[in-house]
Parts: sequence; C-alpha cells; structure tokens
Amino acid sequence: MVVVLEVKAGPRVAVFGLSLVLAAAGACGGSAEPEGTRTTGVSNTEEPPPEALAPGGDGPRKVPDPPGQSGPAEAVEQGLGANGANPMQLMPLAEEPVDGRLAELTAVLDMGSAVRAGELLRELRAAPGSPLTAVLDALYLARLDALEGRPLAWSRRIETARVLAPGDGRVYATAAELHAAAGRLETAQGELERGLVTCGATPELERARGVILLSTPGKATEGLAHLIVAAERDPDLPFMDRALSQGYLLVGNARLGEGDAQTALDLARLAVERDPQEVPARRLVADALAALGQFGESIGILESLARAGEPLEAEAGAMCKRAALAAILRGQREDALALFRRARDWGLSEEALGTGAHMLRDEAGRLMEAGVEAYRDAHHGQALALFREALEFDPESLAVQNHLAVALLRSGEAEQAADIWTGVVERAYEMDVDLPEPAHINLAATWVRLGRPASARTTLAEYLDRRPRGEWVRETRELLEQLEPQPVQQAQPEDDQGP
Repeated sequence: MVVVLEVKAGPRVAVFGLSLVLAAAGACGGSAEPEGTRTTGVSNTEEPPPEALAPGGDGPRKVPDPPGQSGPAEAVEQGLGANGANPMQLMPLAEEPVDGRLAELTAVLDMGSAVRAGELLRELRAAPGSPLTAVLDALYLARLDALEGRPLAWSRRIETARVLAPGDGRVYATAAELHAAAGRLETAQGELERGLVTCGATPELERARGVILLSTPGKATEGLAHLIVAAERDPDLPFMDRALSQGYLLVGNARLGEGDAQTALDLARLAVERDPQEVPARRLVADALAALGQFGESIGILESLARAGEPLEAEAGAMCKRAALAAILRGQREDALALFRRARDWGLSEEALGTGAHMLRDEAGRLMEAGVEAYRDAHHGQALALFREALEFDPESLAVQNHLAVALLRSGEAEQAADIWTGVVERAYEMDVDLPEPAHINLAATWVRLGRPASARTTLAEYLDRRPRGEWVRETRELLEQLEPQPVQQAQPEDDQGP
C-alpha cells in the first residue's frame, strides 16, 4: 500500500511525502481488527512476565528489588495513589492543557535522562496539585527503572498499573515498548495484542506498534508509518520524539543506502528536529549532504561534533579529503589545497591524504622558492611572509623552517629564529640526516648574538659528538675554538722592596 501522510506534531507541521510500501494490512488505517479475528504468531493470552506473578496465583504480586538495585525510582515511590487521585484517570486529552512539569518529566524520560527524571518525579510527588495519578506514577517509575537497567522493578510497576487500570491502553503500550527495548519482541507483541483486544487501537498502542516494528529487522518503514499515524491521531501524544527520531533515522539510512540522498536528507533533518542531540542523525545529515555534493555544510556538522568531544576526527578529515578531491575535479585548486590542509589538521596521515600530501608539499616548495627569490632581492618582509605561508602547507619541512629562521634573524627576531633552528637541529638528529645548510652553526651564531655563548658551545659540541664525520665538522671545530673561553692571566705581585 502506498501512503502519503501529513503529520502535525504540536506547533510543528512536517509533510511526510515518502512512498511507504507496507507489508502489513491496515498499517496506516489506525484501526484494530475485531476481537478474535486478528491472527499473528503471538497468542493474545500470553502470560505476563513470570517475575510479575505469584507462584500458582492468578494475580500480580510485588516482587522485591534485587539487592543493590535501588535508584532514583525507588527513592521517588512513597506509595502509589498517595495523592488521592483517581487511579483510573487517563492522560489529558489533546485539547486539554498539559501540565508543564509533567511535560518536562515526559521529555527527559523519553530522551533517557534518568538522573533528571528521578529529580522531577520526586518534585512532582511532593508538589501540591501534582498531575501524577497512581497509574501515571507507576508507569513513569517503570520507564525510569528501565533506564536504570532494573527489569524486575519495572515489571512490578507495570503489573501494579495493570491492577489499578486494567482497561488503560497506556499500561499495555508502556509494557510493550519496554519489552521491545529489552529485545523481547514476542512478549512485546503479546502486550500489544492484549491491549488492542482490551482497549481498541488507541494512539498509545499505535505508538507501541511502531516501536515494536522499529525494533524488528526490516520493518523500520512500516514502524515509522505507524508512529506517524499515532502522531496524526494525537499531536500531543507523549513519548513520541525519541521514537520518531529513531524511525526517521533508520528509514533515512536505508534510503541513503539505496542512493536516494535527498529523501535521506529530509528524513535525517526530521530526526534531528525530534532529537537534536542524536549524533547518528546528525551524521546522517552530513552523509546525505555530501552525497548531494554539499560538502561545506557536511564538513561543518562533522567538525562541530568532533569539537564537542565526539570521536569523529578521522571522519571529519576524510570528509575534507573527499571534498578536496571533488574540488580538483571542478578545477578549483585553491579550494582543494585548503580542504587538504583541513583534512591534515584533523589527523589524516600523509598516506591517507595520498594525492593531497603531494599537492601540499608541492605548494610549500613553490612558496619557499618564491621566498628565496624575494630574500635575494632584499624584499625581506615579503620573503618572511612567503616562508610562513609555505610552512602552513608543509609544517614538517626542515628546509622551509631553516629559511624562515634566516628571514626572522634578518628581521631582528633572534629569539624566534633560535627556537626554530633548535627544532630543526633536533629533528635532523632524530632523522639521522645531514642538512644542506649548517643549521647548528646558524643556531650557535644566534646564541652568541643573544649573549649566550655557553649555549652556542653546547650546540657545536653536540654536533661533533653526534656527527663525528659530518659535512660541517671542520667549520664547527673552528667556531668552537673561537668560542672557548680564554684563560685569564693573573698579575704577578711586585717584590717587596721595603723602605
């Protein structure tokens, strides 16, 4: 069946124009089959979780929490129904005002913030006029227990809520969703079937059906369709943002894999709208944009995530390289060079950069040669600028660093020149290479200019020690001898001639 749905969710309106091929009959109808006629692989009389039933008994019983499993949910519970509210009262209808405190609690539970949810639950139960009924209290506590990884505790809450409100679709929907999240899809389907038989196709159960399908391999598109139907039937239906975000994400990833980048981008943006902190959804936006050739925004998203602490440095670098290669194909060499530099800044190695590494070295060499020509023509300021620019393209080039140090010294920046030459000399020793120019002699001369002859002697002596057969041994020995301190001759005392 092919459907086109318009979804209204609170103040937002999103048009879902995808062709959804649904395998299940009635997937978008929002209505349940008559009792006794629905056929599935799960019995409508499937037993509830064994931990929720007393041995040999017919009704629910409370199961103590396992040792060491206390948490915010346990601290919140002061006795269900303690506020005197009617436990059979349902959630407010869409046209009724929704309590802001309850809306905040719903949002943090939906997005998985257990700590904040525990705080809000405690505040709500203690507040005058709390919107929490006994049923809501049990169901919200069940969701909090699930976030904390306490399956026995949330099973007990569900059974308590079922006793308090056996005809409330929210009970079955919550149970189905929590079982689905735990990977127990058959049990989740059983809860859904019992809810449909007991309550009919409520928006909550339509949401639960969508959640179950999202958790079922190959059923993401169908699950998203049910979620959209639920949102259309009740625009204020709680616990929708996370589910819809995941639905849009799953279907969007599938569409991108099929080559439909534009639809994938539309779905990814909807996913981010529902859950702005969902990193995979933001990454899908970046991937879809890149597939459409919109690399600027794609790179911006990945770089923003990486700066925020997500381990995406390599991915950001790879996207910069991908954009650089596209720029080369368009004949935009300057853009390509800038993007290769960004890729390298994000940690891509020379091997990973490939062609980009060669282009960066070539550009650095071109700028260095231009700087040498400017220096020879006594354009020292221009030479200094060119050497600095060359170093940005190839920060590891010893030749560029050496030329930059010469230009700095000529400009009166002896301290900076000494710092650069120190790094050049150490790097040459590490690489076990002889430089075409005696950087260590230049460094020693700079130390002398700075009034540090002892540092100059140390620099020269180190070269002789580490390069005893080096190209510059003779010049180094001569300079070292010149710098050796001369012995001080003390005056001889005159003979005492006496009076």
